[in-house]
Parts: sequence; C-alpha cells; structure tokens
Amino acid sequence: MSRNAQAIDSSGGDTTTNQGWARMENSCQSVALNDEQLLQAIACVVDGKTATYVSGPITTGQQFINWYLRTGSHMAYGSADYLDALRRDVVGANQAIIAEVTRRTRRPGRLVIEPATLEVSGWGQTNYVSFWLKVIDTFACDMVMVPQWQYSLGCCAEFRHAVDSGLTVKDHMGARIDCATGMSMLLEAARDIETRSRDLEFLVKIAAKLRRFADQH
Repeated sequence: MSRNAQAIDSSGGDTTTNQGWARMENSCQSVALNDEQLLQAIACVVDGKTATYVSGPITTGQQFINWYLRTGSHMAYGSADYLDALRRDVVGANQAIIAEVTRRTRRPGRLVIEPATLEVSGWGQTNYVSFWLKVIDTFACDMVMVPQWQYSLGCCAEFRHAVDSGLTVKDHMGARIDCATGMSMLLEAARDIETRSRDLEFLVKIAAKLRRFADQH
C-alpha cells in the first residue's frame, strides 16, 4: 500500500472520515448559555429596542391559582406527581395563551418577543424574571400583557419595570394600562385570591406579595 493510501481502521472504516464525524458530533452537543450569551443570540435578530414584549405567566397566574385550589393543594409540593400535573395543567395552558396573544400581536414589520418558548434547565422563577427584565431593558419598545396577568408575580415585576422605564404597556386588546390601572388590578387580584384561598398559606403569601407590589407605587 502506498504511503498516500488512506488509513483503514480495524473495523473497516475510514479513520479520517470517522474522526471527522466525531468532531461533527461533538460540535452538535448541547451547550449551556449564560444570560449575556442568550442576549447576544437575541441581538442577532432584534436590532436594539425595536420589539414588543409579550408578558404572560408560565408556572403561575390565575391558571395556577385555580389548579392549586382544585388539585395542587392536595399533592406533596415539589413531588414528581405535583410537577407533572403543574406542567400539564398550568404550564401548558399558559403557554397556549401566550402563543395566541403573540400570534395576534405579530404583523409584518413588528418584532415580538415572548417568554413561553425559552426553557433553561436548572432555572427557577427568579432566574427567568431576572433574564426577561434584561431582555425588556435591551430590546423592548413596548409591552403587551396577556389576560389575567395580574395574578402572576413575574408579570407584576415585568409590568412595574416597564412602567418605571417609560415603556407603553397595553392589554391584549390594545387598551393602554397606566401605572394606576395596573396597581388597581393587582389589588383586585390579591383580594380575589384572599377570598378564595381557604386560608391556604401558599396562596395567602401570593396575595400578600401582590399587595406589596401595588403598595410600591
């Protein structure tokens, strides 16, 4: 065999080709991205503050309140069954609502960012809220709130941040939500949760946090 002949490995394959495939497979492995890298990825598509941000609950909100009263409060918090039911009955429903509002908001020439599609392994609500506030600061020119947003602590944080930043905030029908209106909606949601909570500590705490959000303005 000449020195220029391709080397053949013991399995009969082309060694050079096999090494090439190995490099390709390694390059396709999942890579964990940090906040700044995720923001850079969005910047590949969105040029500055030119996007509408759709704010909606994922694991919380009125869907969660209803589910917790009906089912979640009877399950071990954080158990596999609890998390499976939460994803099926709350997350799935919330994602569908956000997707519908996003679909209606999008139109030619209008960029829309929605939070429902992104799932990062190991992230909790604090991580998501922190990241999406950075997204709002960097890319959002206005914000659209999904129906019943006021039951979600994450949405409340996004609403307050947007208002404080001077962004125009509207509901899913296009009506403007000013700061006073938004805070009134939070208090109404808190009262509703308190009325329906059946003294369940978890829900009472959510209502108290909503009240604190409202009291800050």
